[in-house]
Amino acid sequence: MHLEPAETPGKLLVGEVSILYFSSNADRAAEPLLKIDYSQIADVFVDKFGRNRRLVIEGVDGSHESFTIHRGRGIDAESMEAAAQLAKSRLQPAAGK
Repeated sequence: MHLEPAETPGKLLVGEVSILYFSSNADRAAEPLLKIDYSQIADVFVDKFGRNRRLVIEGVDGSHESFTIHRGRGIDAESMEAAAQLAKSRLQPAAGK
């Protein structure tokens, strides 16, 4: 049996020190549903399978969070690539590298 991942509509913010995810109906003062500091991120990439795309955040502990960015009814591959590159540029190099 294969279960599709649960999707929670919301807003992804690639910030200066962390990546934040807010509920789509959250007001400006709301706490994020998810906050991942860059120090906790090992890698950020876009996973591609055919026409499908997911922005994947791999934690230093081996955990994974993934996001799909939509524009209208379709997947916005361009925005996912841009978000991945911006987040990746903010990762700290591992010690000794």
